[in-house]
Amino acid sequence: MSSDLTNGFQERLAEVETYLDFLSTMETQAQQGPPRIEGAEHPISSQQQRILYSSVYLQLYNLIEATMSRCIEAVAEAAKHDARWKPSDLSDSLRREWVRVTARTHTDLTPEHRLESALRLCDHLVASLPISAFDIEKGGGGNWDDSEIEAFSRRLGFQLVPASPPPRPGPPGDLGTVGLGEAVQEPSRTRVHLIRAVRRRRHRRAARQFEGQYRELPQRGRRLLCEVRREL
Repeated sequence: MSSDLTNGFQERLAEVETYLDFLSTMETQAQQGPPRIEGAEHPISSQQQRILYSSVYLQLYNLIEATMSRCIEAVAEAAKHDARWKPSDLSDSLRREWVRVTARTHTDLTPEHRLESALRLCDHLVASLPISAFDIEKGGGGNWDDSEIEAFSRRLGFQLVPASPPPRPGPPGDLGTVGLGEAVQEPSRTRVHLIRAVRRRRHRRAARQFEGQYRELPQRGRRLLCEVRREL
């Protein structure tokens, strides 16, 4: 399971690195004049270059979101693998999550449907059945940053330990008070939260793209687009 996660991460990371290589090549060409994609009739304009550069944040955020989704799915798959484990075998945090999903405790239900969900949970426990269905509600939805990732990990009962924690005063090997946000800060006086910065700039890019499309729409189309945005 861990190898699948690692391979998936490396594949997405390779896509980002390939894109960065492309931008590096484009930047080198720009020093000698307007860059041009091989075989293209027209060179890349300055506006197109800005769009390509800003897309880096979209690529990075997609990597973060895909990694989180894969990790959450891996936890759920391990819990229901071959129907080996029962609810009593789970940790307190994962059992709480299983109850949340099975009984649909956080879903807006009618009284009758809520009763059906409670009976389904009760029947499962009375019959001492193994876990065969378990899909953890991911949340996030475009808002994964270091604090969201750390909070979701705690909800599932995990403590994230950075691979290379930043140096700080304290007993050797003591990682208990190093949070993810501290571990991924830019090592400078600004102490930038890198994951949070990626999320913020990704949202800004989406907002600018929306505004650009908005200006090009006729009046009726603008009203419809605003209604869709409010729903989201």
